[in-house]
Amino acid sequence: MQKKPSKRRNNWVKVLLIVMLYVGVCLISLPVLKNMTLVVKTSSAHITEVTKLTTIKQIPFNQISAPSIADVVQSDNQLTSIGTLQVPSVDLNVPVFAGMSQSELLYGAGSMYPERDPKSENVVLAGHHLGVSSLLFGKLMDAKVGAAIYLRYLGKYYHYTISTRRIVDEHDLAVLKNTTHPQLTLITCDQAGATSGRLVLTAQIQSSQAETIATKMTQQQRRYQHTLTKLQWTNLWLPVLLIGAFLLIATYVIIKKV
Repeated sequence: MQKKPSKRRNNWVKVLLIVMLYVGVCLISLPVLKNMTLVVKTSSAHITEVTKLTTIKQIPFNQISAPSIADVVQSDNQLTSIGTLQVPSVDLNVPVFAGMSQSELLYGAGSMYPERDPKSENVVLAGHHLGVSSLLFGKLMDAKVGAAIYLRYLGKYYHYTISTRRIVDEHDLAVLKNTTHPQLTLITCDQAGATSGRLVLTAQIQSSQAETIATKMTQQQRRYQHTLTKLQWTNLWLPVLLIGAFLLIATYVIIKKV
């Protein structure tokens, strides 16, 4: 007669341990879950590229902060861009959006001064560093001086070469200033999470035929599709399998051994 209450208490202990296990794993895995969600939404994103800035009804200039998992889940992946940025040496291929939007920067780069002319001014593009080198501007941490950059901007094609690479303070606004010569400036955090440092790459325009650049960008886009497939495996399916296997084994141990 005394064993039943003891067995009942033991079952409640098991349930409590399993609940604590699942909650704990979810909390620890939040950064991984955020990247998994972003990979899923990026893979299914529909981005329409326009060739006229006036097509964009309202250009956003929002305060940008490190995205939360809620930002990723609630973000709209049906977007309108004004171009595409490619850095082949680090396999970077992202859309370029007009202005700065927390939602849009989850999928590409934001043009801080979209009205500037790439043929004669400093085009400044900013993007997130999410802590996973294969996502967004985190790839720029591996970009070297001399690397080629291709940009399609409002229907026109441009070829640049990285000329400088440096870390500046977040309050150093000199990097945003316009120039009297064509220049491309890429900006991202120097590390994931809260940081006051910014990685700044400047690139100088090169003399290339638009047809040649267009061909290279098409080829790079095809290669990027293979990268995206790999990205889905390393940042989606592999974490799902590992977390799932751990939870199954841990649950079995609790049920059988406790």
